[in-house]
Amino acid sequence: MQINTLVIFGDHTCVVKLIDVPFAQGADGIKILESVDSLLPEYLYWYLKINPIGSGGYKRHFSTLKTTKIPLPPLDVQKEIVAEIESHQKTIQEYERRIVEEEERIKKAIYRVWDKAE
Repeated sequence: MQINTLVIFGDHTCVVKLIDVPFAQGADGIKILESVDSLLPEYLYWYLKINPIGSGGYKRHFSTLKTTKIPLPPLDVQKEIVAEIESHQKTIQEYERRIVEEEERIKKAIYRVWDKAE
């Protein structure tokens, strides 16, 4: 079974997610955005993440999204943009992993000092 990549838009919250696995729509407060041939779902996702729809509190925002002008470069340019963003995301994730490791090392060092002080 082929699963299409979809963009999920939280109509109340403006949260955007990229889904490429089967899922069940659990609430009516989300909009499923299927892309067309000229628009990569990953490009739409990143565009909306980087240029979020301003949330006006807990209300419906899909009407604002529908009127939003989204630049539509050719597919090859969309692919390049997505690839570059995802490359930067991998770098960020690696730094975040290193930060967690360093925080653990610091905790262990502090515990060793405390143990020696007692």
